[in-house]
Amino acid sequence: MASTLEQLTLAKMGKLAEQKVLSDKMNAMLRDRIIPSQLQNNKNLTVAVAVSKKPGFFDYYQAPDDVKEFEREKVLNKMAQQISKLHSEIVSISGEIDMAAAEQKKSTELKRTAEASGGEISSLRQWSEKYGRPANTQETQRDQYSTFKPASKIYGGTSHHRSFRSSASNMTRGRMTR
Repeated sequence: MASTLEQLTLAKMGKLAEQKVLSDKMNAMLRDRIIPSQLQNNKNLTVAVAVSKKPGFFDYYQAPDDVKEFEREKVLNKMAQQISKLHSEIVSISGEIDMAAAEQKKSTELKRTAEASGGEISSLRQWSEKYGRPANTQETQRDQYSTFKPASKIYGGTSHHRSFRSSASNMTRGRMTR
């Protein structure tokens, strides 16, 4: 069981490393190329608005070809989708790791209880031989459990509305005895 847990942990670490590489690449692309280009574009538009009332021609800023290519092919969107896909894989692997760890813990607890009880119990018959049969009488069951009965309340009607029975339930408390 430990080898499965180790394999899942290694797979998760691999996916996390892939996700880190993609996010670092995306961050570098944004920081080095796209954000400076957008800042330059914003400055240019601010100047263009200020100069627009004067006669003449204003030369607008043109983004570099690589930035245009990034925008045209939606490279950042594709990277974000890949990161999201890796995240969902990481979440599923984490769930499998949790299940494997719980299963491993359960098996070790079963081994520990089997060793403490002197032998492993593998059937209901062995359990009942060791601990005895449970008492199952109708009287004890009636006293032990809470019961719900429909409420008898009837709400009176008016000249415009009919009377109706309450949809509530009354609970009679039971008790748990040993």
